Amino acid sequence: MALGRRGGRLVNHLGSVIGAAAVLARPGHFLAFVPLRLPFLPVRFYPTPAFTLRRSEGDFALAAPGVRDHRIDVVRGAALLVILWNHLARSLPGAYALTELTPTAWGLSDAADVFVFLSGYVYGLAYARVWEGGGLRAVYKKSAVRAWELYVVNAVAFVLAAGLVAAFSLHVAPEQTAAIEKFAPLLNRPLDVLASFPALRADVPYFDVLVLYIEILLVVPILYALLQFRWWVGLGASTGLYLVAQTEGGEWPLFFNPLAWQLLFVAAVALGAYRPPIPRAKALALAAVVIVVGSALSFRVLHPLALRGFVPDLGWIAVVEWSAKGTLGVGRLVYFAALAYLFRYATRRDSPVWAGRWTAPLRTAGRHSLGVFAFGIVLTYAGTLVGHTAETGLVGGALVAGAACVASLVFAYVLEWRNARPARASAAPLPPRRVGLAALDETR
Repeated sequence: MALGRRGGRLVNHLGSVIGAAAVLARPGHFLAFVPLRLPFLPVRFYPTPAFTLRRSEGDFALAAPGVRDHRIDVVRGAALLVILWNHLARSLPGAYALTELTPTAWGLSDAADVFVFLSGYVYGLAYARVWEGGGLRAVYKKSAVRAWELYVVNAVAFVLAAGLVAAFSLHVAPEQTAAIEKFAPLLNRPLDVLASFPALRADVPYFDVLVLYIEILLVVPILYALLQFRWWVGLGASTGLYLVAQTEGGEWPLFFNPLAWQLLFVAAVALGAYRPPIPRAKALALAAVVIVVGSALSFRVLHPLALRGFVPDLGWIAVVEWSAKGTLGVGRLVYFAALAYLFRYATRRDSPVWAGRWTAPLRTAGRHSLGVFAFGIVLTYAGTLVGHTAETGLVGGALVAGAACVASLVFAYVLEWRNARPARASAAPLPPRRVGLAALDETR
């Protein structure tokens, strides 16, 4: 029921009193909110006075804009290729052994963790300036627009993928297409899928990462505001949501639980926004090596042997069980943190490798990661249909997966060319927003 104009004013006054009391308790450390309009109030609502955020000496300094870190683009591009390769290797007949060629087969985390983490890190880099210029309202508006763009891209990719499945099922290879287990929902329950997909609740293969990203973008501005208040408050709230996801009450209808995966995203946002100094300590690097090697040993050797009773179970089974992908298990988080620290320890930002010509294809794909990822989903559907129709096997599967990876890199260069074309055509400044795949991965 609407509160009415008097009720709205009362809420405004209460918000101002609470905000003033908080500022008196901790001067200069309250949120720099801007005016919002809530749907049930006929008047503008000020959650708190618009005080300027000031950090204590113990907090990390807000990161200043600097030179682009090419390592982010290279690693994101490599993660995209690994995701595409593994999707096809697991979908093509007789090609599952190809997954052994990727790091996914040797650890507790995979390229999806890298993709989400780096997306959060770039979010922290880009939205720090948005917050400084407009506060929570500007951050939420930008995140919502970004989520809408991803929603449109997700819908376009789904239409293309579903069209491929329908074409093969009706005209090319009906029997082979019907035998593909992953496409059973599209073939057996098409109306259910079409009805639930707009609400982001359709269990359609390979679209879950984009759905996860959209859901996170709609929630993370609130957590980002808490990070700006106090970084430990934001991380604490994010950890609370993560713990909820680990309980039975936190179950999610789809594979990826956003209540769990937002912790990885928010932690990366904090690193991107605050850029805390991460020491290069040999002791920490040695501990990270022990975690990575020990986890890989448990995952690949000791866990299978313990399940068969060949070796006593000294926690090997629990390590893998605590590393569930859907709920981002604790073991998975620890393993990824150790791996990320080793990468930070072993690489230098100013190394010529990251800006060299040999890494240029990966850099280009990384700059347009979301567009390339969406195109990779369509390639996965096309490759799976072709592979099952031709019964490719291991060698044929490797050829199909390799061709798909090359096609995704070519598509990245197409997006790069589309971005550069307006600048070449005219020296006039570009419009502030460009909609479409080519604009998806700009640091805006």
